[in-house]
Amino acid sequence: MKKKGFPRTEEISMSKWLASELSVQVSAEAIKVFGTYGCTDDYPLEHHYLDAILPPPILAGSYEMHKLIVGQETLGIDAII
Repeated sequence: MKKKGFPRTEEISMSKWLASELSVQVSAEAIKVFGTYGCTDDYPLEHHYLDAILPPPILAGSYEMHKLIVGQETLGIDAII
């Protein structure tokens, strides 16, 4: 799409939103599987979970912002951000 010159705003927001949501879900499920061991510093799982929860809203934008962008691009209407 980039080579053809098409706008990619919707696809970028979809991929960031999906990747952020999946990383939180997968790391939360892993903590459930490992139980209390998943919450200790002995295993990297705690760090993966914190990395999944904290950075996306700060670095890549909030989930709600990406949902608004996808809705705007899909429906072609402006929303108040």
